[in-house]
Amino acid sequence: MNIPHNNAALPPTSNATLATAHTTIDCPDPVALIYDGTIEGLMSAVFAAWELHHQVEDVLSQEYGQIRLGQQVVVIETDFEKAQRVKAGLQRRCGVKTWRTIAQAACADGADVGTIVYQAIRRLMGKNGAQALNEAADPTIAALLKLARHVEIETEHMRQFMRFSQADDGLWYAVCNPNASVVPLVMNFFAARFNTQRFIIYDEVHHLAGISEDGSWELVRINQLNVPAPNEHEALMQDAWKRFYRSATIEARYHPELRRHFMPMRLWKHITELHENVEERPSHQRKE
Repeated sequence: MNIPHNNAALPPTSNATLATAHTTIDCPDPVALIYDGTIEGLMSAVFAAWELHHQVEDVLSQEYGQIRLGQQVVVIETDFEKAQRVKAGLQRRCGVKTWRTIAQAACADGADVGTIVYQAIRRLMGKNGAQALNEAADPTIAALLKLARHVEIETEHMRQFMRFSQADDGLWYAVCNPNASVVPLVMNFFAARFNTQRFIIYDEVHHLAGISEDGSWELVRINQLNVPAPNEHEALMQDAWKRFYRSATIEARYHPELRRHFMPMRLWKHITELHENVEERPSHQRKE
């Protein structure tokens, strides 16, 4: 999985005392590796961990990282070449399916994600290789599979419940609020369907935008999405979609609890058919 990021837009670390990797290779103390929160950053940290060997205790995202007492901190710069080498080694040793599981888990949120993925990779690169992924009773593998399953479910939520609007200039745009950084995992899906049409998906939780044009796409970190007003037909199409949604409803089978189970309420604010009227739409979908 090649995921281009605009790394220059990543927030800098605020701790001026953090060391860089090349200055601490021989340090005797337990080490916590800090990466930028991207998949490539995590794989770069895994590569650095192999150089540090047994000294690495934690691998932490700079957003969620919580350093333990006595740990020496090493900030890892994202190196796409090293990340690709880790990916290639995992695929060669364990197969594409195992890599997909690792990539999914790496997109989860939480302070322990990097450490779980790192420990699982060490386990998978052992003598059992890909077979270790079947050892669900192993706490390391179980933790990895739990993260991957969570991200897989959230990815499917985004495929199902992403709602696009069209701007005056023809750009299609959607805003989402996933509880995992899944935009990198859904961009191929939507790029294949939009073909050469321009679109942007903005994750307002992780401040990450997927931008597609002419079938190719990239990821950019932005704090806020500023889009032009919807085109003149957008409100009409949204109202038509809501009427279709209501007409397809079978009143005798109305089950709000089941709907909340399959369609989490945290996603409703960006789901067009659940807005009763124009005034209830998110501000980015209104046309004044």
